[in-house]
Amino acid sequence: MIPARWRERLRAALLKPLPTTPPDRERVFAPQPTALYLHVPFCAHKCAYCSFNTFRRPPTRMRDYVTAVEREIASHAARPELGAVEVNSIYVGGGTPTHLPAGDMARLLDALTRSFRLRSGVQVTLEATPEWQTGSLSKMLTVNFSSG
Repeated sequence: MIPARWRERLRAALLKPLPTTPPDRERVFAPQPTALYLHVPFCAHKCAYCSFNTFRRPPTRMRDYVTAVEREIASHAARPELGAVEVNSIYVGGGTPTHLPAGDMARLLDALTRSFRLRSGVQVTLEATPEWQTGSLSKMLTVNFSSG
């Protein structure tokens, strides 16, 4: 049963009249800062605690996946309603995205750069596992990524 104080709030919210004029197109399509999530479903092994869509990392599947994601990024970027989107944050999760070769990660970030308007100083976050090798980290950090 809903407490009386919440019943009144719900009733007031549900009985609000709908707007009679269409929204201002300029305001609706004005640049809006937003975040992108990119899922990379590859891991060295499936962790006991993980419920995400993940796969062991065979190299051919990773290359095919990166190619498919590049196409998907381009198709979404072509949608007119996304033309006003300004990306201020990119989160790459998974799986363990750092299991991708640095060149493949560069391909994905380049596809985002070509396809979306990225805010200067865009924040890019990559999930990693604690056992991730330092050598791989230095390779990943040298990926040349430009938001301009």
